[in-house]
Amino acid sequence: MVVPEQALSLGLIVNELVTSTLKRAFDEGHVEVTLARQNGELELSVTDNGKGCPQEVARGLGTQLIALLVDQLGGSIARYNQQQGCRVSISLPAKIAHLEKPDAEA
Repeated sequence: MVVPEQALSLGLIVNELVTSTLKRAFDEGHVEVTLARQNGELELSVTDNGKGCPQEVARGLGTQLIALLVDQLGGSIARYNQQQGCRVSISLPAKIAHLEKPDAEA
């Protein structure tokens, strides 16, 4: 379960990534959004089957917003060219989703 304070940031990130994909990736195709727990972290991925990742990352407001929000959440961003399309993956620390066990009190 994602803590409420972080849910808004995750929603904004997903919105920006999907909007960017729809604008740049293709005229027809599909977009897949996944949120999974892997290796003790949350991984948010947005994958499309469009034209692939652009060679240079856009420098628009949406890209800046994503970078700021991911940084605030203590995460990292990676882009991967797929055989067909692009995948943007955001890794977030487990602590934002109550996945870590609380520290034992002394």
